[in-house]
Amino acid sequence: MIDGKGKLRAPQTLQALASDLARGGERDALVSFSGATMRHRSYRQLAADVDALACMLKAKGIMAEQPVMLCGSGGPDWIVACLAILRCGGCIVPV
Repeated sequence: MIDGKGKLRAPQTLQALASDLARGGERDALVSFSGATMRHRSYRQLAADVDALACMLKAKGIMAEQPVMLCGSGGPDWIVACLAILRCGGCIVPV
């Protein structure tokens, strides 16, 4: 990967990117619509939601390289769940 200054840098893993979400601060990370209502979630809030769910998953026994089935319609909560599974080191199995 090449950074903004034209320098080559090593690619990050998805787990590293999931761990680094809060660096985006208060900028919008997710924007979703439900009818006429628009919901915003900042990078900082997304990171907090991912961390909270990852802690719960770890407490339930999810560990590195473990497959985790994820069922549901796509949307902001699905994205949080995916990132939390990655944060635990698990492998997402969408069904």
